[in-house]
Amino acid sequence: MTRRRLARESALQMLYQAELAGADGVRESYWSTRFPHPEVVEFADRLVERYFADPERIDGLVRENLENYRLERLGHIERALLRAALAEMLEGETPARVVIDEAVEIGRDYAGEEAVAIVNAVLDRAARKLGLL
Repeated sequence: MTRRRLARESALQMLYQAELAGADGVRESYWSTRFPHPEVVEFADRLVERYFADPERIDGLVRENLENYRLERLGHIERALLRAALAEMLEGETPARVVIDEAVEIGRDYAGEEAVAIVNAVLDRAARKLGLL
């Protein structure tokens, strides 16, 4: 598994944890029992910080691009995955298609196929609206 994949999965797990237990100290708590490569920590923390810097914008992008669902109706994993992927997409360093493909693959490991279809569709629509595809 690549460092980037580990970082993306770590960001997903931290955002999931923050949703369930609150954002205070989520990064410190998460990393206190893990000892990954510094690049993994840096990239994962950047994605989490990006989300928390502007959660209204990122959640707004999810809401705008969901069809027949509400953000609140999505599972915790799906919300966390979409938030992490959109944070990465908005950062602009990684091509949108790569972000989408990675989110879909991670979604397969953490959620069912219905969730993967939703994640793929929302990210594709968001990327197009942002002019990234």
